[in-house]
Amino acid sequence: GTGAPNGGSGTRYFIGDYDGKTFTTDQKESRWIDYGRDNYAGVTYNNTPDGKRIFIGWMSNWDYAISTPTEAWRSAMTTPRELKLFSTESEYELRTPVVANFSALLQEDQKGEIDQGKVITITEKGIGQCYISFTIEGNAGFIAMVRNPDEESFTMGFDVEKQVFFTDRSASGISDFSEKFLSHEPQKMPMNPKGPLKVEVFIDASSVEVFVDDGAYAMTNQVFPNSTFDQLTIETNQRGVVKDLEIRPVASIWND
Repeated sequence: GTGAPNGGSGTRYFIGDYDGKTFTTDQKESRWIDYGRDNYAGVTYNNTPDGKRIFIGWMSNWDYAISTPTEAWRSAMTTPRELKLFSTESEYELRTPVVANFSALLQEDQKGEIDQGKVITITEKGIGQCYISFTIEGNAGFIAMVRNPDEESFTMGFDVEKQVFFTDRSASGISDFSEKFLSHEPQKMPMNPKGPLKVEVFIDASSVEVFVDDGAYAMTNQVFPNSTFDQLTIETNQRGVVKDLEIRPVASIWND
């Protein structure tokens, strides 16, 4: 309920051995399933196809959950994610990619032919409910921003010198409902990438979920913009190049 790396509620994980009765681990430090402010109290499922472990989190934070500026609903759930162990040079870590079945909701790419460069700006009507993915090559940092006609924005990026990924929702829309909503801006996540950065972003009406390197890193945030995001800008530093950009609207699953 408290003590997450960017404040308030969060979800830790521990890697070890279980013999049917006792769990043991040599892990000393806390590891976090998500470094954003809004992924807590995750539910996992048994007996799924192929024995996959599926996780869905509560997309909120007890720092401000009862104060969010909504009327007919209160918060939402995260995208469903598969929990996967992967090995590094010295240990195991957790990877949390969005389930592969999500691809069935993706519609045709709308970006046109622009797919690489140092600065990319695209205006699309569908950015408010879409999937965005791109790769940053060149061992480089970058800043990406989505904006709307009200000059509101959500920013994310990677500081290659500090080896820190960050998100900033301080200008994303309604935020005066709670002092704690913006008490940890920009939010930070330590990273140690070993090559090109693959970034995936899932944007909905009031949420931005960011995944790096196939779910090795994740940041989930609520946002409350006054109008739909309709512009994307990605800018790299001198060494970097943006490649393989996709912008794909996501079909609604809402049933009236």
